[in-house]
Amino acid sequence: MNRSALLVLLALSVVANATLGFVALRRASVTVSATASTSTPVVSGATKESPAAAGLAATAARLGEKIAAPRTGANLREIAAELRAAGFSDQLVKTIMQSLVTEELMRRQQAIFDWSATPYWKNARPTPEQQRAMRDLQKERRALLAEAGLPLSPMEEGFRRRQFGGLPEAKISALEKIQQDYNDLRQEMFEQTQRGGATGARDMAAQQKLLQDEQERDIAALLTPEEKLEYELRNSSAASQVRSQLNGVDVSEQEFRDLFAAQKAYEAANPRQAGGPQTVAQLQAGLAAWDDYQRTAQTVLGADRYREYLVSSQLGNSAAKSFFAERPGITTSQIQELARVARTVPIEMQQASAPGLSNDERRAQMAAATDKLRARVVQILGAQYAQEAENARVLQLPRTGGTPTPALRLPGGG
Repeated sequence: MNRSALLVLLALSVVANATLGFVALRRASVTVSATASTSTPVVSGATKESPAAAGLAATAARLGEKIAAPRTGANLREIAAELRAAGFSDQLVKTIMQSLVTEELMRRQQAIFDWSATPYWKNARPTPEQQRAMRDLQKERRALLAEAGLPLSPMEEGFRRRQFGGLPEAKISALEKIQQDYNDLRQEMFEQTQRGGATGARDMAAQQKLLQDEQERDIAALLTPEEKLEYELRNSSAASQVRSQLNGVDVSEQEFRDLFAAQKAYEAANPRQAGGPQTVAQLQAGLAAWDDYQRTAQTVLGADRYREYLVSSQLGNSAAKSFFAERPGITTSQIQELARVARTVPIEMQQASAPGLSNDERRAQMAAATDKLRARVVQILGAQYAQEAENARVLQLPRTGGTPTPALRLPGGG
């Protein structure tokens, strides 16, 4: 925490304690004050209060009553008005208001599920009903802040702006409602599967895709094409995929936008299926789309960063990263070709497992496909590096009759 932030918190603590002190003082002296003349308020005995002290004590008394009242938007507006009238700055008023809302809702959340009551050796796991109640509580908090005309906390507001950019406030609120509504539906779907309501993985995937398509239609209806692009750059699966692939590779905003456009083109040419394996034709179309993506990435990133991108982001295990870091003589082009071999593994295996083959025929076909892939690795790296790569499990080719498990993560959204 920086020094200025610490000083603000210390000042807030002092002011809050002073306010509580006035509330306590006012309550303690209420009997004496009630018997005194309104023009000459008395604190104790014959000691007279100054007009300023009397006004502050009266403010403290009113604040005490309002703070003890049920929390509503009107109640919060009244408390804020009292604090501003007493000379509190707008920023301090906002901080106190947010604290009042958060404190009360935290107490209610603890009543729903007390995390501290679970022993450390057990998982603190709320029931689906408790999770739903806590989500409702957070929605209530946001609604209460909005009704009172109060902003979110600085951290929440910063996250919100990162998520929505410069969109108008009304559209941000509408997008948040769309997101929350569909997240609630996804949570309900998950809870149904926990209770045995789903019919299988393919059924679940189809339902998820239906929800995603409906959500995207609702968002498209709300935003202009330009606004939709800005939203997708921050929130879409394509943007998330690009950020994940970059994995520390430094890029400018424009370079990110160029890679995002390439990722969208890749996804359009290689749509994900709602459950079930892809056909050979679909896999081959995906490989062609991957080639296009890599050409764009090379152009956008340049030679040095493209190699870093391949080694740090496209290789799926630490063994592969160490292998190439220790062998700088292996070129970027060779690394890319190995990544492409990983893309061809499922194509070769599906072609080797054509329907109608006997088990012996299938094993023979898969063995031949594996030999073909291994020969391709030797062609790329040379015999020595290929053997070292196999020993280091850089590229795990399928065993005869086995399931392909490439060590290289499938790049370009695969």
